[in-house]
Amino acid sequence: MAKIHGKFGKVTMGGAVLANCNHWSLSTTGDAEEATDFNSAGWKEYLAGNNGFTAAADGWWSTTEPALVGTTPALSAGLTVTLLLGTTASTDDDYSLSAIITGVDFDCDVNANVTWKATFQGTGAITAYPT
Repeated sequence: MAKIHGKFGKVTMGGAVLANCNHWSLSTTGDAEEATDFNSAGWKEYLAGNNGFTAAADGWWSTTEPALVGTTPALSAGLTVTLLLGTTASTDDDYSLSAIITGVDFDCDVNANVTWKATFQGTGAITAYPT
């Protein structure tokens, strides 16, 4: 398997690249429901349940980033968006997913660049994976 450097990563939201994004993450989960009964011989048993995911993205705040400015910015909590999370310039290497924006944070420090961070709760399945 070839190693991939993160320098070509990208986040596309609703068809527009978040130009000043410098980090993204995707975490998948799978529920395990306990199914232990008296016949389990002292060992716990589980059944696979539902799958889910969360995601996050962050970057530098900019007045030229349409997703972050205006009276109704595209990156607003409560909106459902389509995300493409990529590792290379090719769309063949994107995760494609639908998610609800659960939070948008801004951080301003006197000794650093202003940053933003968005968190997402997945809704439905991840519909594409890197190939």
